[in-house]
Amino acid sequence: MTPGESSAEKRFRSHMANLRHGGIVAVVVLLLTAGCTIGPDYTPPTPGVPEEWHAPMAGGEQDSPAELMRWWEIFGDGTLNALIAAASDSNYDLRIAEARVREARAARGIVAADLYPQLNAGATYQRSETPSPDSVDDTS
Repeated sequence: MTPGESSAEKRFRSHMANLRHGGIVAVVVLLLTAGCTIGPDYTPPTPGVPEEWHAPMAGGEQDSPAELMRWWEIFGDGTLNALIAAASDSNYDLRIAEARVREARAARGIVAADLYPQLNAGATYQRSETPSPDSVDDTS
């Protein structure tokens, strides 16, 4: 600050300093973002991926979905098959658990029924005939 400087000159110098700092920041931001741009003729590379696996599988594996419902049969052991069949036939705890799951699903369905729209309908029919004065027999 110089001795004869007015407040307008002080504001002008401050404004110029802010512009100078803002200009430097703008140039730095432009240089940083310029490094991130890609040219207009850019096309992403397409990797060559085969449709299927072409190499033979070692150990007799197959490229089909695994059968997991009866996985123990791949061992070819008749004793193991008989033991599992006997265990599943006499496993009442498993049957009770299955029944409880079915019961819970049914209860959930009953409770969830209140969430759905309901439709009620009713119908009545009544027929009446009013006798005409001519048909009334006055025998008194």
